[in-house]
Amino acid sequence: MNSLIKNKQLKILLSLRKLKSTFLYLSFFWGITTVISTVTTSAALAQITPDTTLDNSPSKVNSQNLNNLLIEGGVKNQGNLFHSFQEFNINNGQQVFFSNPQGIENIITRVTGNNPSNLNGVLGVNGLANLFFLNPNGIVFGKGSRLDVNGSFVGSTADSINFSEGNIFSAVEPNNPALLKINVPLGLQNGNNPAAIQLKQANLQVKPGKTIGLIGGNVSLDNTILKAPGGTIQLGGLLSSGTVELNDLKSFDFPETTKLGDVSLTNKSSIEVIAGGGGDIFVNANNFSLNNSSFRAGIKDSLGSKDTVAGDIYINATENINIDRESNIRNILELNSLGDGGQIDIQTKNFFLKDSNILSNTGSVGNAGDITVVAQNTFEIISSPINLTKGRKGRKGLTSTATINATGNGGNISVVAPEINLSGIGGISGSTVGFGNGGKVFIKSDRINIIEGSSVSSNTGGMGNAGEIFIKASEFIEANNKVSDSQFANVRRPPGGIVADVRTGGGGNGGKITIETGRLSVRNGAIVTTDTKGKGNGGDINLRATELVEVTGRLKNDINMYTSQLVTAVRENAQGEGGNLFLETKNLIVADGAEIDVSTDSNGDSGNLEVIATESISLGGLFEGIPSRLQAQVGELGSGNGGSIKVETAKLSLLNGAQISAANLGRGNSGNVNISADEINIAGSTVALEKLDVRTAEFVKDKTGNLFPSGVFSSSPGVGNAGDLNVETGKLTLDNKAQISVSSQQVGAAGNLEIQANQIYLNNAIISADTVAGDKGSIYFNGKDIRLRQGSKVTTNATQTATGGNIDIDTLTLVGLENSDITANAEDNFGGRVIINAEALFGIAFRDFLTPESDVTATSALGAEFNGVVEINTPDIDPTSALEELPEGFTDSSQIQAGCAADGGNKFAETGRGGLPKSPQEVLRSQVVVEDWRISAGEEVEKAQREQEQKNIKRLTPIVEARGWIVNQDGVVELVANLPQKNINLNNSSLNCG
Repeated sequence: MNSLIKNKQLKILLSLRKLKSTFLYLSFFWGITTVISTVTTSAALAQITPDTTLDNSPSKVNSQNLNNLLIEGGVKNQGNLFHSFQEFNINNGQQVFFSNPQGIENIITRVTGNNPSNLNGVLGVNGLANLFFLNPNGIVFGKGSRLDVNGSFVGSTADSINFSEGNIFSAVEPNNPALLKINVPLGLQNGNNPAAIQLKQANLQVKPGKTIGLIGGNVSLDNTILKAPGGTIQLGGLLSSGTVELNDLKSFDFPETTKLGDVSLTNKSSIEVIAGGGGDIFVNANNFSLNNSSFRAGIKDSLGSKDTVAGDIYINATENINIDRESNIRNILELNSLGDGGQIDIQTKNFFLKDSNILSNTGSVGNAGDITVVAQNTFEIISSPINLTKGRKGRKGLTSTATINATGNGGNISVVAPEINLSGIGGISGSTVGFGNGGKVFIKSDRINIIEGSSVSSNTGGMGNAGEIFIKASEFIEANNKVSDSQFANVRRPPGGIVADVRTGGGGNGGKITIETGRLSVRNGAIVTTDTKGKGNGGDINLRATELVEVTGRLKNDINMYTSQLVTAVRENAQGEGGNLFLETKNLIVADGAEIDVSTDSNGDSGNLEVIATESISLGGLFEGIPSRLQAQVGELGSGNGGSIKVETAKLSLLNGAQISAANLGRGNSGNVNISADEINIAGSTVALEKLDVRTAEFVKDKTGNLFPSGVFSSSPGVGNAGDLNVETGKLTLDNKAQISVSSQQVGAAGNLEIQANQIYLNNAIISADTVAGDKGSIYFNGKDIRLRQGSKVTTNATQTATGGNIDIDTLTLVGLENSDITANAEDNFGGRVIINAEALFGIAFRDFLTPESDVTATSALGAEFNGVVEINTPDIDPTSALEELPEGFTDSSQIQAGCAADGGNKFAETGRGGLPKSPQEVLRSQVVVEDWRISAGEEVEKAQREQEQKNIKRLTPIVEARGWIVNQDGVVELVANLPQKNINLNNSSLNCG
């Protein structure tokens, strides 16, 4: 029994102990939970800690719940409410609002502690007041941070806010604002080393028309969105002491002499102010970086009014601006919007844009804003190769457009920098595809490089006109299409250069290109062009280079060949007319298959080509067998008329098959060619290889069809007429199969060919006029010295039923040697007429038919009765009329003084014809035929008689070869040497060799 009782007592005791343990455990748990809860609440409230600097009006933090805090209290002064905190942080998910008492317009908050503020939740105002937040130690907006304000917001790491009369509200030296005379805030006063403002995955937005201002130190946005629809967003900072003027929160003014902080946007950050009007973005920085991020301003779809103007985007960076990785800066007028666009204005020392866009456009009735970039040192646009796997389209750069259906005009683009570099598939472009006109492009620099397919362009694909392009570079402009990246090898792409064109379907006119520079180089398939593929007319090209214009080479890849060109053209199926091309420089070089071209391949007429080079023009060199050329052409599909060519220079050189040509390959008439030069040298040819290029058919070939001869041509292989060809020069030299010709090959008439020159030298060369119709195809020479050698030809050939062309030659001397001919022949009609007016003919004569000699003929294949007329007019002069009989004897050598005074400055010169024999009986060794006009006395003449004759001679002139002749005042021909010698007086007893 006792043991049973004891067991029961033990069980009860154990149960009581267990119950006590449970109670103690629960009591401990409840206590810990209470402590944790208390600590958590205290920690949350400790994130925002008011300080004691406001004396009797401290800031108060009221907790409605753990995540909603209301800040009250503070000092009121005028329309301002001041708060001051030791710490100010907002946790993720928290909402902190400032109370907005009646009459308060600005709530101004400072943090006086030593730590930055981390704002990861909502910061707001229960009212309409603006909110100013100052923490000199830094501000960090984190993930989940957001603004809920009806007014504007300014966050800054400045030391203080300035008011009038020198009053400040300082976070570094806290004071009580109740004692200050304060009205509206005027500026932010930065210290010597302001802290940064960082935004990481933040999303800050204010109401329409309001302002977000973030003024550091450095300011950085990472995957962050800022929005102020129709309002203002200000980013910037100072790295040393200075004041930023607030200007009623519309546009902040930064000091010019204080070093600015850096501003950067990365990882798809965006700033947007687009709305129904207004909306400005301002950035003031030392370095500005936009990396895979964007700015967006303008007027949204269906918003605005006719008087509305969108805001501006202004970026000022004292050092560098880097815009990279598919970033965008846009000021746009969306579809159906009303009003005009704002400006994009960028100022910096060095500007770099890579694979990104700066865009101003209109899609409505308003005009787009302008884009202006001014760089003190370097401006550079780089566009990476097209990458199909990544979807990269290329074509990056500065762009102004009037989009489809837009009636507003595109904005202008202006770029000013000492050095401008454009590379890759991109550049600077103004365009329109709507009814509005495209904007103008203005570029001013010292040095401009447009390379690797980049371009400066203006075009229209709509009814509006394309804008003009004006480029001024004091030193040089280089357009070089050469690419080094292998990704371009199999890509069809437009050639780089300077382009103003009317695109297919475009009804507007193309823009004009004006270039002023020291040197222009267009190389490796680059182009300078105004052409039309639509109904509108192509623009003109006006190019002036004080030193040199160089157009050289072609570029070939696996798909296409790109020709270096200066060109205005009417392309296939276009209806507009081509523009004129005017070029003025000191020296012009067109080489290695390059071209200067005005042409039409459609109904429209091509423009005219005028080239003025004060020193020289040189065409030569080949690219895979393709020569260089200047041309004005009607293509095979063209029915418009070709333009004329006018060339003026001191020295013109055409080599290696190079050609100046006005040609009609279609149904239009080709233009005239006029060349004026002090000296013209045309030489050589190149083999006309097949399948060189589809356009090599446009080159003139020789009679065999196997050569591209160097030359000047006006031709009509098509059904239209060829133009006239006029050459005016001091000296014209054609050598080694070179040609000058006018011709027609089908039903059109050839033009006339006229040459005025002091000297015309042909050596195995041709000057011709070939025609199949009409009464032209004649040749006119007006010169002083004409020489034809080694099978050279001056010929007019009339085929089919055309009458042979005429040849009129007016010259002093005409020399024809080595089977060189002058012919005016016809095939099925009368031969032409040859009229030669010369004071002397050598080696060439009229004959009824061609011989191995040098001939003048005018024949017809129909027979002698159809032969033409040859008329050779020379003066009726007896060449012996002014000659005196000279004796065979010579002066006694004993009468010649043996010595000459050493100090007399004397000299001895032997002149004469090198092959003159020692006596009349010896054979003449020179190849030149010389008539012996001396009278021999015979060998039986006595020596005494000869001596007597010698005594009668008072003066004796040395016998020299006659190398020229003159007509004296009596009309008598006198033979003279090139270098007349002084008379020698043999009777002077004291001879002097001088």
